[in-house]
Amino acid sequence: MPTFRAIARTFYWRPLNCDLLPAGIDAMVADFGFNVGIRVAARQLQAAVGMKGVALDGDIGPAMISAVLHALSGPAGPRLIGTLTDMQAAYYRNCRLFNVDGEGWLA
Repeated sequence: MPTFRAIARTFYWRPLNCDLLPAGIDAMVADFGFNVGIRVAARQLQAAVGMKGVALDGDIGPAMISAVLHALSGPAGPRLIGTLTDMQAAYYRNCRLFNVDGEGWLA
């Protein structure tokens, strides 16, 4: 288990700046990043908070952290985890192997 934790922290948690994300969102983004890649996970979070176009750069830096915190404090804040859940589920459902592994991915 220590090897898995080291890999997950080094290649997913840290690059996605999960230490700076609010609880719940941090775990969702890290888990999704582990399954589909950190760039896709970051872009989905960016889209979930309303970023568009060139702002969807796949980087969770200071501006993105600020956008997440701002989104959580606004009227859509309570729905952010649900929005992210729906987006991630839709991504998985569009994967070629969803019929084989999809229910496990969604669990």
